[in-house]
Amino acid sequence: MRDILLRLAISPTALYTPIWSTSILDELQRNLREQVRLRPEHIDRLLARLRANFPSAAIDPDAEVVRRMPNQAGDRHVLATAVMAEARLLVTNNVRDFRGARWIGVRVQTPDEFLSALLDEHPDAVRAAVAAQAAEMHSPPVSVEDLIDRYGVVGMLLFADRLRQTA
Repeated sequence: MRDILLRLAISPTALYTPIWSTSILDELQRNLREQVRLRPEHIDRLLARLRANFPSAAIDPDAEVVRRMPNQAGDRHVLATAVMAEARLLVTNNVRDFRGARWIGVRVQTPDEFLSALLDEHPDAVRAAVAAQAAEMHSPPVSVEDLIDRYGVVGMLLFADRLRQTA
């Protein structure tokens, strides 16, 4: 999921602009270490690539902005980052903790909904990114069809179905 999302944010495609904060990257690092159990060197490489590919993505809201967010307390820093970036959309699998986002002009979508919308708006670019991702998977080799199946397995059922329909 992360791979296709980032591919679509990198030039020449650049279908959207990712935004995060130091707190969000710290949370990503912690989750990759504790839940996914990635090795520290893999996490360090990923974070370095994120920072290198998206040098202007980091926006750190001040504590008062975070405190005033109308969503679940543990995720206020995420919504505050979106607000400070003047983002109209926040992409997360944790939609329920962002119920108050719409009140302040931020729409919340799952990655599945977001990728499906990008596919609808930019079918050639999204299909090319999917093909490029599949082509780079070598251990074992993965076809585009296999990769689409994998998207479904990780919960991106709508995106996988739409990819199959546009084939």
